[in-house]
Amino acid sequence: MTVEASTWRIGIVSVTDIGLFLLERLGLNSDVGSIRVCDSDQGRLDRVTGAGCERWDDTADRLIRSDVDVLFFAGEYSAKQISTALELGKHVVINRPWYL
Repeated sequence: MTVEASTWRIGIVSVTDIGLFLLERLGLNSDVGSIRVCDSDQGRLDRVTGAGCERWDDTADRLIRSDVDVLFFAGEYSAKQISTALELGKHVVINRPWYL
């Protein structure tokens, strides 16, 4: 996968406090072209209203298979989701240690 520096497409899985922090900080980066956020909890997803990002109110599986380049797992995730993202060539960042 070839990605130009100015076109990073970011996906944030789960709108936890860490997810909100990432959204804020990544939104300030001129190398980020777009940000998508997903969370199956509508209450948490409502926290990003007006944040200038695309919101998906479903599981991470759809976001993993989308055209994002980098996935930040800021909350709940499964080993299958991480493995699928890596197999699809995504860059993956996890906020907690992960073991197979």
